[in-house]
Parts: sequence; structure tokens; C-alpha cells
Amino acid sequence: MSTDEQAARGLADVEAYLYQEAHLSAARLRVAAFLAQSAGLSHRQIHRHAGHRERHHVRLLSPSPAT
Repeated sequence: MSTDEQAARGLADVEAYLYQEAHLSAARLRVAAFLAQSAGLSHRQIHRHAGHRERHHVRLLSPSPAT
């Protein structure tokens, strides 16, 4: 593998890492905001609602399947 190929691969790895970290950071912020709003809910209610919110968020960010 040439130096240029190694540099390109390293850049792609760094880009993938930063992309993942950005999504994790955004997810952590959503969780913190949700927990601030969830006072008084049972553990089961919190878990169910958080799951619905995350699935909704993933649907918003995922491309639609080609039909």
C-alpha cells in the first residue's frame, strides 16, 4: 500500500470515527433531555418511551428503501 493510499485510508477512518462520535454525542443529549422530562414515570414507561423516540429518530435519519 502506497503512502497516498495509507493517508486516504487513515483519513477515512478518522472521518468515520468523528461521524460516530457526533451521533453518540447527539444521542446523549437526547437522553439527558428526555430524563429531565421523565420525572414521575415508572422505569417501564421511561424505557418504552425512550425506545419509541430513538426508533423515530432513526427513521428520520435513515434513507427510505427503494420501492
